[in-house]
Amino acid sequence: MSTRLDLVVILARGASVRMGRPKGLLPCPGLESQTFLQTIALKYADLELPMLVVTTPDLVAGYAAVVDAVPRCQVIGRPGGGDTAGTVELVLQEAEPDLTHLWAHPVDMPLVTPATLQDLWQQSRLNPTSCVRPTHLEVPGHPVVSPVAGLIPLRGHGIWRSAAMREVIAMSVQLGHIEKTVMVPVADVGVVKDFDTPADLDRPGNIPLAEDPDGSA
Repeated sequence: MSTRLDLVVILARGASVRMGRPKGLLPCPGLESQTFLQTIALKYADLELPMLVVTTPDLVAGYAAVVDAVPRCQVIGRPGGGDTAGTVELVLQEAEPDLTHLWAHPVDMPLVTPATLQDLWQQSRLNPTSCVRPTHLEVPGHPVVSPVAGLIPLRGHGIWRSAAMREVIAMSVQLGHIEKTVMVPVADVGVVKDFDTPADLDRPGNIPLAEDPDGSA
């Protein structure tokens, strides 16, 4: 593969109905001086990866303000609706032609550790034609790193609006566009811990049920 160009997409187009306020602006448990969005963005900044925060138009100004000092972090507004797959398709439609890998990270999962991001980065470099995903206690988590070349052939397919991102990746693997999905076991509960309701903020260490979190936050 030629020169690699990664883009981290922070998924923040959800309505946060159950939480009652924008998740990206919530104070991060254990780091109350930082918001969810700041916490995530600063971890990727340490990897020197460019970031694109995709939110709804009404939240662009608020989100841009909290990441103003984070290098290589852009905030854009797009209409809400859909889940992770819908946001990823929007990004692919506007992506730079030399983009090679896309990281999908929901904004309501701020507890992923820098060590986990390093592990995923290393595994993706070792497996550049495969999707790379962390697991905790055999539960698939986020962020998910995907080769753009494996997703581009599916642009325009209805699956983006009718299925979860994991199903898009599974179709790409089945069609041979992505080689395989590499699962990376980690001790980091943050890869499966999202925050959906105010009660979750009071129990930040709780491990969710063995489900596949695939919402758009």
